[in-house]
Parts: sequence; C-alpha cells; structure tokens
Amino acid sequence: GSTAMIAMQRMLLQSVDGELLMLPAWPKDWAVEFKLHAPGGVVVTGKHLPGQPLRIRGRVCSRANQEQSRKKRIRFTTILN
Repeated sequence: GSTAMIAMQRMLLQSVDGELLMLPAWPKDWAVEFKLHAPGGVVVTGKHLPGQPLRIRGRVCSRANQEQSRKKRIRFTTILN
C-alpha cells in the first residue's frame, strides 16, 4: 500500500499491547466510515459522524482465530483529537 493509505489507516486504528485504539489521530470534526483488518484476525468496522457517538463493531474473521478467541474479548479505546 501507499504511504498515504498506511498513514490514514493508522489515523483510524492502532494496536498497542493487545488493545485496539480507535481514531487515535483522526480529527473529531471529520466524518469517516471504515472497515479495517486488525491483529489477531479481527475485522473492525466503524462510522463516525461529528457530534454523534462512534459506532463500532469488531469480529474475529478466521476459524482458527475464532477457536483461540472464544474466551478473549476485543478491547477498544476511542481517542478523538
């Protein structure tokens, strides 16, 4: 992927110590809708509209990771600048 695409993805999602940080560098007045792949086979979809709560959903996408993740929770932290 291009540098611009990678930078935009990192503005939307970062993984730190097993925790998914949502919108860590995304300006709070910018609208966005996304679907991204995160570590551990997790697919994250979300939608942010200025002035409204962030809508987010995460799911494990591969069967192998589903077996390993049955007891594991996906933890999200939202950071809006």
